[in-house]
Amino acid sequence: MNTDTDLLWSPGRRELEESNVAAFMNWVSEVRGLHFSDYAELWRWSSTDLAGFWSAVWEFYGLDAVTDHDEVLGRASMPGADWFPGARLNFAERCFARATDARPALVCLTEGGTPEETSWSELRRQVADVAA
Repeated sequence: MNTDTDLLWSPGRRELEESNVAAFMNWVSEVRGLHFSDYAELWRWSSTDLAGFWSAVWEFYGLDAVTDHDEVLGRASMPGADWFPGARLNFAERCFARATDARPALVCLTEGGTPEETSWSELRRQVADVAA
């Protein structure tokens, strides 16, 4: 019987080692000299050093090469926090920045459970159609 506390899925070793979180943790270790033994330590850092964590995310994803910002967190009040004031980003452009033919842009399941893939070139075409 399944209860709300039962673990439904846990990533395997390969998923853990090849995840974006693992890549980020390695990058933070190499570039910032911060070492986290597991996700819980990373989470603690992300919730106690907001500016440090989010500036690292900003750099890790290459946004520092796209736009400047005045500061990481202009106003910390919740709700209403002001993240990266002064930055200017094109959301669609950033979504396509790492497009590759090596993997689909989207994978969804039909109502019947069949996976359907959308390539990056098809998604780019659809976005251009909507923009037009």
